[in-house]
Amino acid sequence: MVDFELPYHSSKNVNPRELREVRYPLQDFLRNFLKQQVFVREQEDEGIFLITNYDGNLPRLREAVSKKFKQKDHGTPITVLVNELRQRPEEVVTLPETPEEVINEREELAERSAEQQAYIDHLEQEKLGIIQTYDLQQKQVLAEHQTETTAMNSAFTTEKSNLQTILTEQQRQNALLEDRVKGLMETLEGVFNPRSGPNSVICSSLSQNSISVKKLDRVLSSTKLSIPEILRVGIMTLPDYVNDELKKNLTLKQIEGLTEKPVVFESTAEYQDLYKKCDKANRDIKLFEVYKSPEDAPEGAVRDYFISLNKDQVERDIKNFKTAESDHASNVALFDKIRDRATVWWNCTRAIDSLKTLDKTISLFVTGYKENENYIIEVVAPAGEPDGKINGLLAERIGTALKKLELKVTDDKGLKRYVGTLPAGMNDVAPLQLAATVQTLKDAYLKSDLALVATLEVTELNRSFATPKTAVAPVSAQTN
Repeated sequence: MVDFELPYHSSKNVNPRELREVRYPLQDFLRNFLKQQVFVREQEDEGIFLITNYDGNLPRLREAVSKKFKQKDHGTPITVLVNELRQRPEEVVTLPETPEEVINEREELAERSAEQQAYIDHLEQEKLGIIQTYDLQQKQVLAEHQTETTAMNSAFTTEKSNLQTILTEQQRQNALLEDRVKGLMETLEGVFNPRSGPNSVICSSLSQNSISVKKLDRVLSSTKLSIPEILRVGIMTLPDYVNDELKKNLTLKQIEGLTEKPVVFESTAEYQDLYKKCDKANRDIKLFEVYKSPEDAPEGAVRDYFISLNKDQVERDIKNFKTAESDHASNVALFDKIRDRATVWWNCTRAIDSLKTLDKTISLFVTGYKENENYIIEVVAPAGEPDGKINGLLAERIGTALKKLELKVTDDKGLKRYVGTLPAGMNDVAPLQLAATVQTLKDAYLKSDLALVATLEVTELNRSFATPKTAVAPVSAQTN
């Protein structure tokens, strides 16, 4: 491999330090430009820089030297004569003749070998650092992609479930609405169309009351609570009810501040700032896992960056993001709880306000008559909404009053007819049985939740033994 000479001259004598200030920058530049492990040495006695280990032609080397010294950044009084760059004549290799020459030759070869090995080690460290950095970035990108994919799948699944729930509830509401329309049409038919049978006049009159009962039933069914709970919640203030349910101590202002659902965390300005820091910190923390100290990191940019990191701050950035994310999730959960309780409270207060304007009388007709030698006791009641509370509560009370009789229940144009038959041979005690049924019915009603909001009016008619009379069971705790 041929060596090259680069002569220099100066307006004054130069010292070895000034020569090194030119030599080393020139050597680094040539290595980067030529992509070869060239060496530059100063030969002060010859007034040249000796360029060795270059595998190329002279014009290419002249181009590299010219580009370097056009920068004029070495700041020394030396002027390099680029046009005099020349190939060094090959020397005839002769074996050292004296021990001093052998020692000098060995030292020179050792220096070149050490420089070559140091450069190889440096490249290996840089390569290792680049590979490790790439691996960390690749893992981070894959982890972020997996996290985003999981989050999107979870969001889609949740959204699908929510939509399915809404659809199911809407279908249920539509079915209930159809039942209500059907029931109302049957009730109206009972009001305007003549009926047949022994109690036709009574049933036609009772159909008028059935419309009021349906309105009352819709109010009572506007919440999922029992009647006592509606009355309890409806007279409380919103803060009292929410705090009692959630075991909190929130003010009305705090509750009103949580009446709008918080946006998703990813849409907040806080997220944008904290996520950038946390994302960088998650990559940086990997370096602390790989390198325990700066000495373990590869020399160069990787080590410099590692030294610039503050591990406490990196951990704080990760913790701050997780804390903010947790706090936001807690606020969303608290909002959901407050919203649910506030919805119940509003429904209860509106229910109580509506109760003040409704007709809260529930009329029943109890009649007794003979049919095919048997004595019949019949209770006719207005039908509430299909999904309401009144049907079930009335059926339970009437069933209690007629529990000793064989009972048959039928629907008749918006009314419920409960027919019980006394066994044959009991005609003599029929009036007593009728009276006992009426009294039991009133007593049972007073023990039911309906008695808290409505008055029971029982009209008794025994066509065989007595004239009609009306008995009233008052509201035990009506809301006025």
